[in-house]
Amino acid sequence: LEGLTEDASPAPPPEPEKPPAKVEKKISDFVPLDPIEVRIGRDLLSLVDPKVSGHGQLLSRIPLVRQHVGVALGLVVPGIRFRDDLVLKPDVYQILVRGRKVASGRVCVKKYLTIGPVEKLEALEGEFDADPTFLQVAKWIDPGLQVESDKLGCMCFDPVSVICTHLTETLWRQASQLLTFEGASYQLSLHKNYEPRLHAALEKRGVDEVKIWQLLQELLRERVSIRDLTTILQTLLVHPEAGLNESLEKVRRALAPQITQSLTEGALHLEVVLLLDH
Repeated sequence: LEGLTEDASPAPPPEPEKPPAKVEKKISDFVPLDPIEVRIGRDLLSLVDPKVSGHGQLLSRIPLVRQHVGVALGLVVPGIRFRDDLVLKPDVYQILVRGRKVASGRVCVKKYLTIGPVEKLEALEGEFDADPTFLQVAKWIDPGLQVESDKLGCMCFDPVSVICTHLTETLWRQASQLLTFEGASYQLSLHKNYEPRLHAALEKRGVDEVKIWQLLQELLRERVSIRDLTTILQTLLVHPEAGLNESLEKVRRALAPQITQSLTEGALHLEVVLLLDH
């Protein structure tokens, strides 16, 4: 009875073992990392889908974000790629710079985020949370409570505005990492069309693009706009032998009116704290 089952019919032969499936590499695995990438959970897909009624506004706001940061910092902000990530929690998003996570947040798609004093937020029905940009105490409320929130003096933001604000602040913080040598060289080539003699003099005095790129990165790290390239380059022209730190200090002094104006926010005076060394 060998080889027969209980009903006396021949047992089926064992299935041959299948060889392990080959994992094919996608071409995207080998291409350079995206300068800026936003990964979103599945609940946030409606924010980037123009086919969904009332949503899909996030992508249309991105050019304004890039333009705002670019004009303020004098930086050509690269394109921003959005990807869905099913590994993330459904209501979470992450912001990556060259494949490295630099920020993350949580958004309730059908609610508004209101920010204000805790005692006023307690008067509103909703879920306490933290503003993802500045980590202020906040609360997710139904859209119908927006008027009540305004009466209490709280600030109310829709989900798209929450993400755009967070993205804008992240671009400011990561600006020095976004300015690659290639990007700096491109901006210098554009500036050369307007100031050809200045660039010729810089080359003659041995001020190369690597030094300029490093200095521009340091300025951006300090959140100093590099839009006034003429003043920056003229300062380097006068002090061609100075090292990076010395050059940075001299450029700061040359940009003092610009830096001061950015700190006063339109006021006629600047409040400072003086520390005395006793």
